[in-house]
Amino acid sequence: MDDYGFLACSQDLETNVFTLRKTLETAIDILSKIRMKVDPDKCNLKHFSWRKGSEALGYNGNPSLVTTLYGERITITTPKSIRWLGFHLDYKLSFQYHVNTVAKCLS
Repeated sequence: MDDYGFLACSQDLETNVFTLRKTLETAIDILSKIRMKVDPDKCNLKHFSWRKGSEALGYNGNPSLVTTLYGERITITTPKSIRWLGFHLDYKLSFQYHVNTVAKCLS
């Protein structure tokens, strides 16, 4: 299994992180039953919002997702952008970061 994603929508990022952590833990349990694993180095977390300024990121900035994966505690943090199927996605989904990144590669 490759390139999967989980989506959580709510009024605050902390609720999203909680929902995503529970979803990830459930997926890990299900995958373990069929002898598949999640690669922690390939786990990413990105918050998206159209709100302006610091309001967009909520009162706690960009909360990370902390969980236990195969007996080891891991923290999944939020980068400036995330690459998904070849596209660089920023928190506003403006594609500006993607355009700038691709333009740098072409020059």
